[in-house]
Amino acid sequence: MQEVSKDRRQPLEKRRLIITEYNDQNLEKMNSHPDKWFRREVEPLYREATKVAAEFVGCDSQDLVFVQNVTTGLNLAYVEFNIPMENEDQVVERYREAIKVHRNIKMVVIGNLHKWVFTPRGCAFLYINRKYHDWIKPLVTSHNYQRGPYWEFGYQGTRDDTPYTVVPKAVEFYNKMGGLSRIREYNSSLLDKAVEMLCSSFDLRRFPIPKSMEAPYMRLLILPKVPGYGTTEVSIERSFPPRSF
Repeated sequence: MQEVSKDRRQPLEKRRLIITEYNDQNLEKMNSHPDKWFRREVEPLYREATKVAAEFVGCDSQDLVFVQNVTTGLNLAYVEFNIPMENEDQVVERYREAIKVHRNIKMVVIGNLHKWVFTPRGCAFLYINRKYHDWIKPLVTSHNYQRGPYWEFGYQGTRDDTPYTVVPKAVEFYNKMGGLSRIREYNSSLLDKAVEMLCSSFDLRRFPIPKSMEAPYMRLLILPKVPGYGTTEVSIERSFPPRSF
């Protein structure tokens, strides 16, 4: 992997600063002239951000809305996985079994933009299949009730939507950095070095799952047994009893 030179890092850092400054400018507009912001200024910015995010994800802008994070956007049916899994087919089969049992499951796609697309925190997208538009509703019911996902998710009182307005500049920065392949290459390299260091320093072992099933930016390591501390739920509860505050 090629190292990023200092001369190249400086323009990237400046472009990253543009994202922060633009968000601060919009935040100042919202706080200094809230009536003007919520009545006139935020909707065109929100619409443009939705368009850019939809192009980035690869869907129609009418089927994409913004939410604060993945946790806000999803209520998932619980699927119990026995680990370690030996291959991807076992994961697919688990989901297939769950769908057979729970016939009313609706599938959506959601992802955080405040991670590797570098928007301010509190910015994620939620893709809703067109046939489920009437089914999924925001957690907050506001002025645009029953006007469809774009309006129902897009205008919820005096919520701070400035992280969403930064999406166009964040996507531009993301692409100039080299996109997903460059980010994944760089982060994976750092992560593998960290894993090697931890394994050699503390005599740890990798969790036995196929390489193809590892998350891009996460690794599972088996921690050593520590005298006095167990690994089951019962022993953990004994070691760390609930505290009252």
